[in-house]
Amino acid sequence: YKGRILYYEIWNEPNLPGNRIIGTPERMLTLAKEAYATLKQVDPNIKVVSPSPVNPNGIDWLDRYLELGGGQYADIIGYHFYVRKRPETMLKMILPVKDVMRKYGVSDKPLWNTESGWIRNPLTDPIDPVLQAPGWAARAYILNWAAGVQRFYWYAWDDDGGDSIPFTEEDEATTTVSAHAYAEVQKWLIGARMDSCERDDSGSWVCKVTRESSGPAWILWNEDHSSKFDVPKSWQIQTCAKLSGERAACGASPVDVGEIPIMLEGPSTQH
Repeated sequence: YKGRILYYEIWNEPNLPGNRIIGTPERMLTLAKEAYATLKQVDPNIKVVSPSPVNPNGIDWLDRYLELGGGQYADIIGYHFYVRKRPETMLKMILPVKDVMRKYGVSDKPLWNTESGWIRNPLTDPIDPVLQAPGWAARAYILNWAAGVQRFYWYAWDDDGGDSIPFTEEDEATTTVSAHAYAEVQKWLIGARMDSCERDDSGSWVCKVTRESSGPAWILWNEDHSSKFDVPKSWQIQTCAKLSGERAACGASPVDVGEIPIMLEGPSTQH
C-alpha cells in the first residue's frame, strides 16, 4: 500500500472493555512503537495517528499513554468525540484532550476526530431526523473546527441502520437533509478562518469567520430555544444563508435564531 495509504491509525478505541488486553496504555505503547518504526521505514511520508480513545474516560487513558511517551510515536493525536447529547457537549471532551496534549508537550501535533456521529442507542437527547438532525451535523463541524480539531470523520455516510443522523436513506444511496446540510456547511467553512466562536448573554452561539473570497460572516444558532438576535450595524449584513442552500438579501434586525444555524454575510472584499 506504499503511496496509496498515507495515514495509519494504530488502534480503535483502546479504552473500551473489549480492547483492554491489548489496549492498556503500556501494551499499546509497545505496539505503537513497533508500528511507527515499521511504517516510517516502508515510507517516511506516512503519517501515523495515535490510538484513538472514546468517551470521557478515554481522556485518562490518553493522559497515561502520553505520560508513557506515546506522543513520540504519533504524528497526529486521534480521538473519537462521540456524545449522547447535543453537539455542544463535544467541547467537554475536546478541550480536556487539548489540555492533556499541552501537558505532555504534543499540542503542536494536529488533533483529529477520526470517528464521530450520533448512534441511535443510547442517545440521551431525542432528535428529529428532519427538523433537528441537519443542525446537529452542521454544529458539530463548526464547533470541532472552532475548538481546534483539524479533521472530523463522520460516522457514517452510508447509513448502517444505527445512526440518529443518517446521511443516506435506507437504500444507502439517496441523500438526506442532513447530507445536504453537510455539503452546505463545507461551503461556509472551507477556505475560511475561524476568528471567534462563543455563546452570548442570551445563550445564542455567535461564530465569526473570515473568507478571503467574500469577506466576513457570522454563523448563528441557539442550541435549546428560539430567540431574536440584534445584529450589530457594524456588521453591515447583506445576505442571509440557510443550511438548505437558500440565500436571500437581509439587512433588517433582529433575526430569528434557532437550532438550525444560519450565516449572515457582510460586504464582499472582492474588487
